Amino acid sequence: MNFHQPAASLHGLLCPKCQSPDLRTLETRPTASGVKRRRQCETCGHRFTTVEKVRDDR
Repeated sequence: MNFHQPAASLHGLLCPKCQSPDLRTLETRPTASGVKRRRQCETCGHRFTTVEKVRDDR
C-alpha cells in the first residue's frame, strides 16, 4: 500500500531529521496493540517508523 497523507495536519507529525511536515506513509502494519507505520519525509528523504497504540479510557 502506497499513499500520501498530510501527516502534519492530521497528526502533528514532523520529520525527526529536518522538521518538515511533508511526510508520506509507505507502509502500514497492524500490531497486537495498535498500528506501525513506515514513513518518509518528502523534503529530505529520511525514513522512520511511528507506532500508534490503542488507548483504553474506561
